[in-house]
Amino acid sequence: AGHSFMDVRTNEFTFAGWRLVSAAPPGTDLAVGLLTALQPCTKQQIKGIVQHYYASLVASGADEDAYPFEHCWEDFLLGCILWCCTYPAFEVARLLTGPATV
Repeated sequence: AGHSFMDVRTNEFTFAGWRLVSAAPPGTDLAVGLLTALQPCTKQQIKGIVQHYYASLVASGADEDAYPFEHCWEDFLLGCILWCCTYPAFEVARLLTGPATV
């Protein structure tokens, strides 16, 4: 599950997700948030969001030479493919087995 939080003063949003915890490149994490939180939009709009995300990574200390934008974009696309392939399987399993118990 995840939640999107929007600051109405700036129209900026924050996504907090904790359904699947794993080590992965930053772009794949962004894919899950965008696929579950956005209305349909154009490739240019999505790429703009990924560019903004990448600029934030670099501003936070990520090494542009070690992780250029093109890698982030490819990781984002990979995350989209992985999410679209795995999420339906998780949902089918959940529907077949019922809610998880702790």
